[in-house]
Amino acid sequence: MRKHAITLQDGSSSISGCDVGPYPLHKFCLSPEPPVDFPLRLTAAGDDEWVAGCRRKRIKSNTFAVEFVRSGVFHYTQNGHRYDVMPDEVFLVHLGADNEMATSGAANKKTMIMSGKALPAILRQLSLDQADVIRVSHPEILTELIDRARDICGGSGPGRAQAAAALGYQVLLELAGDYSSRHYPRALNEIIAYMQGHLAESLTLEELCRCSGMSRAALHRMFVQYLECSPIEHLLQLRMARARELLSYPWYSIKEVAELTGYSNQLYFSSEFKKRIGVSPKIYRHGS
Repeated sequence: MRKHAITLQDGSSSISGCDVGPYPLHKFCLSPEPPVDFPLRLTAAGDDEWVAGCRRKRIKSNTFAVEFVRSGVFHYTQNGHRYDVMPDEVFLVHLGADNEMATSGAANKKTMIMSGKALPAILRQLSLDQADVIRVSHPEILTELIDRARDICGGSGPGRAQAAAALGYQVLLELAGDYSSRHYPRALNEIIAYMQGHLAESLTLEELCRCSGMSRAALHRMFVQYLECSPIEHLLQLRMARARELLSYPWYSIKEVAELTGYSNQLYFSSEFKKRIGVSPKIYRHGS
């Protein structure tokens, strides 16, 4: 197949590379424009087929993408760091980064492209802004999420943009769990995952000890060693991070945000939020 070079300038970002015949084949479905300016938006999702000789290089990338390798090997470089990305691994194309990807043989990946004004903050909260390549522990789950997002984007009917954005956030949560597991012991990952799954409930230290099978002293010692805070303090940090995310979505009232983050009293939630974030939930919503 014939090779041909490509060049493209998109604002401050430039793209160059090489196509080989019709490859790479981008089988993406584009998400519909949301009815409001979503803080996190799934722009596109789908499958990507590459052959030997295909290459893409971005300078100051204006795209954030989750690239989930399913077969073959992608040679990926970002900000001078080079990786050979294998099946069941994800490489993240970061906003503002210089990156390059190529293959030396046939290779396939699934792709999600995301945008939105809250995206950088979400990536920081999940520590994914520090990640280039992540080994996926449950590839079947990630495959299902991306395929569902592709089908929703390519479907019809109301609510597609909201549903697609929710799936994008689920993918980021999955990746954050896999990325954090490289650094923390299994018991800590499990109790953090339990916290994240029960933020709407009134969790107590006794409940966390029961679920982890650890004493109060052992649980406290583990959190201080790895996270430099107590279990309850980390739970409160997770609640505030979730509250900030939910406040970005206008369809949640402040009362609903309070309930979804484990506060039965809206006034107490507002007081805690202002104490930790520096402004009230109402002011944060209008300023975010």
